[in-house]
Amino acid sequence: MKPVKKEAVKSETPKGIEISLGEIEKCINGLNDVSNSKVNIPATAGYWIGNLEGKLSSITKNITVQRDVVLKQYGEVVMKDGKEIKTNYKIAPENLFAYNEELKKLLDQKEYVEFKIMKFELFLDDAGSPIKLPQSFWSSVGKYFIDAPVE
Repeated sequence: MKPVKKEAVKSETPKGIEISLGEIEKCINGLNDVSNSKVNIPATAGYWIGNLEGKLSSITKNITVQRDVVLKQYGEVVMKDGKEIKTNYKIAPENLFAYNEELKKLLDQKEYVEFKIMKFELFLDDAGSPIKLPQSFWSSVGKYFIDAPVE
């Protein structure tokens, strides 16, 4: 596979985007699906994907902590053999609505992510066809961080 021309990288423009924490989680899942796939991607595209994953991962650490706080607020610790299993919580039916509302508020919060929009051309193979990446990548990361396909 031949390397992607540097001109594609130089033509990128800095951009920031305000995006919900829920959408950031979807983007992380899409990026993880790419990492877990056996698809070979050009080095330049891999660089930008890694860069984005680093930025979004730092934000999702905060989501996890905040989600745990909400879970502890509405959940009960699961007991096994008389011992607490601190990583497992059970939400009582009467708390489920309030838990879901709090979780929705958390995931609807907006975060500003500064990132250069990736050019679609970075995701083309040598023949000029789009690389076969997981749909979860295109429907999340592609929606926010990749410019429109070249026609």
